[in-house]
Amino acid sequence: MTAPAPPPVPRAPAGRVRWLTGHPAALIVIVLFFILGLCATTHNSATSDEGPHIAGGYIHWTRGDPRIHTENGYLSQAIAALPLLITHPRPPDPASREYRDAEPFLLGRDLIYERGNDAAEILLLARGAIGVLAAVTALVIYAWSRRLFGPFGGMLSLLAFAFSPVVLAHGFVATSDMSVTCFALLTLAAFSWTLRRVTPPRVLLSGVLLTATVLAKMSGPLVIPVLVLMVIARAWSKAPLPVRWPRQDRMLVSRGWRLLAGTLALLAIAAIVYFLLWATYGFTYSAFKDVPPGYTFFPASGWAFALKEPDLPIRIIAFCRDHKLFPEAFLYGYAFVDQTSRYHGVFANGAFYPQGVLWFYPYVFFVTTPIAILIFIVVAGVIARHRYASLRGNSTALRGVFSATFPLLAFMVVYWAAALPNCRMASGPRHLLPAYPMLCIFLGIAAPSIARRRALKVLTGVLALWLAAADFFIYPHYLSYFNEAVGGPSHGYECLIDSAVDWGQDLPALADYLATQNPGHLPVYLSYLGCADPAYYGIHARPLPSYMPLPADSDPAQIKPLAPGLYCMSVTMIHRIQRTQDVTPEMLRVLSVQQLVHLCAYLEHRKPIAQAGYSINIYELTAADLAAATRPSDSPSD
Repeated sequence: MTAPAPPPVPRAPAGRVRWLTGHPAALIVIVLFFILGLCATTHNSATSDEGPHIAGGYIHWTRGDPRIHTENGYLSQAIAALPLLITHPRPPDPASREYRDAEPFLLGRDLIYERGNDAAEILLLARGAIGVLAAVTALVIYAWSRRLFGPFGGMLSLLAFAFSPVVLAHGFVATSDMSVTCFALLTLAAFSWTLRRVTPPRVLLSGVLLTATVLAKMSGPLVIPVLVLMVIARAWSKAPLPVRWPRQDRMLVSRGWRLLAGTLALLAIAAIVYFLLWATYGFTYSAFKDVPPGYTFFPASGWAFALKEPDLPIRIIAFCRDHKLFPEAFLYGYAFVDQTSRYHGVFANGAFYPQGVLWFYPYVFFVTTPIAILIFIVVAGVIARHRYASLRGNSTALRGVFSATFPLLAFMVVYWAAALPNCRMASGPRHLLPAYPMLCIFLGIAAPSIARRRALKVLTGVLALWLAAADFFIYPHYLSYFNEAVGGPSHGYECLIDSAVDWGQDLPALADYLATQNPGHLPVYLSYLGCADPAYYGIHARPLPSYMPLPADSDPAQIKPLAPGLYCMSVTMIHRIQRTQDVTPEMLRVLSVQQLVHLCAYLEHRKPIAQAGYSINIYELTAADLAAATRPSDSPSD
C-alpha cells in the first residue's frame, strides 16, 4: 500500500546482534515454534471442536458431502483432513443415523475413536496440517515487520507471536481459528502489495487469498471492509499509483483515478472470489445431490431451524437461498451461526451474563495474555506516540508511516469493533486470534528505540525471559493459560470457561491422575466437555451428563442414586448445567434436573482436591457431601 518512500521508522543497526535477527535465526525460531506447539498437543485429547472439523473435512474429501459441519469454514476442515487422504482411516458408516442427520460431534467421535482407527495418528496429522499454517503466519509476521521496522523489529514481532501461549495453544488444534488468522494476514499482505502496483497477477493472488479467508471461517468476510478502507487510504495518499494491464502501463496521479483503479481491483477480486467459491462446491447449489432422500442438515429440522426468527442477516440469507446465489451448504452455515449465536451467554470473573457484556473480550485479552507481552504493548504504544509527535512537522514522513501501518491498524479496529457486540457467543481468546498477527507486527515499532537505549534493552531482555518462563511452566497446557494477575492457570476456571480453559483436552491428564492417586479404590464419576472417548485413554468412569450424549448402553442404576467417590467435572459443565440448565431428555435417564443443578451449585463453591490439567476439577464426595449437594433449596439457582 505504501509508495516507494523511506522506511517509516529508522532501521535498527545490526552491529553485533546481526546473527540474532537475520533470516537463519528467524527460521530457527519458527521451527522451534512448530515443534513446541505440535509436541504440546500430543498431551491433549481431542478438543470439543476438533472431531467435527476433522470428520467434516474427511467426509467432504472422500464422499463430496458438504453437509456435515457447515458452520465452521469448509477450507479449515479440508486442510485439517488433507493428511488423512494418505493414511485412509475408516470413515463413519454412511447408513448410520448420525451420518443421515449430519451430527458433527458424534461423527467426529466415531471417526477418531470408534472405527478402529489410530486416534493419536489422526489428531497429530490434522493438528500438524494446521500447525503449518501457524508457521506460515509466523514467517509473514517476521517478513512484514522486518520490512517496516528492520531486522530487529522483525525478530521482536516474531518472538511475541511465536511464544505467546494463546498462539501455541490455538495454532496447533484442528479448528478454524488459525486458518482464518493465516489467510486474513496473507490477504492483507497481498492486497497491500497490489496497491503498490496494480497488476493482473497481484489482483489474482489477492482474490485467491480472500477466497481462502472467506472459506476458512464465518468471520473471514470481516477482512473485506478493511480492503475497502485500504483503497480509500491509498487514494488519499499523494503517491502515484502504477497500474499495469496487458500491453499498457500507466501512472495514476489524481486521487480520483487512484480510487477508480482500487475500486476496479476490488471488483475483479470479488468476481474471483465468487467463481472460486462456487468451484469449491463443484458448481452445485444443492448440498444433497449425492445423498439419499431423508438426509438432512444439523439439526434435523434443517432450514426450518436456520430461518426462524428472521432478522436482517437471516432475510438476506433467505433471499440468496431463494435465488440460489451461493451454494446451499455455504448459506446454511451462516444461517446456523446467526441462529445459535442468540442463545449463548458468557461467564466472566465469577458471574454469568446471559446477554453478554461489552467488556468481555478486553477482559479475555487481559487475563490470557502474558504480562510480559502486555508490558511490551504499553512500551511500544509509548514509543509509537513519541514517534508520531516527532513527525508532526514532516507531513511526507507522517504519510509514509500512516500508509505503511494502515492495514494493521484498520484490521485491528474493524475486528475489535465487530467482536465487542458479539460478546453473547464469546468463549475465549481463540476468537481474538486473527488480530494477534497485526498487533505483533506493530510491536516491531519499538525496535529502533530499544537498540539506542540501554534501559530499554535491559527491559526487553527481562520481558523475553519472563515470557519464556511462562511458556516453560505452563507446558503442555497452553490451552488453559492465564497470567499472574488472576492467579495463573490453576485459577483460570474462576475467570472464564469454555475454550479459554476447558475444551475437552485433559483426558490424558485425568487418566494419569486416576492411575496414580485412585488405583481402583473409589468409584469415579465423570462429567466431561469434549468429543473424545474417555475409555480410549483408560478412563472407565460412571458417566454423568456431559457435552456429548451418554453411551446408549449406560446403566442408570449405576448412577442413580449417586454414591460416594471421585467426581471429575469439566469446569464448563459445572457452570453450564447450573446456570443455563442445559439438560436434555437423554440426560434425565440418570439424574433429575434439580439433582444436576444442586450438585453443580454445591461443587462451584467447593475447592477441588486436585485438577487434571487445569480444566477438570476433581472432588472427593462422601455420603454426607452428596446429601448436602443434592438437597433441595428454598431459593432457586440463578
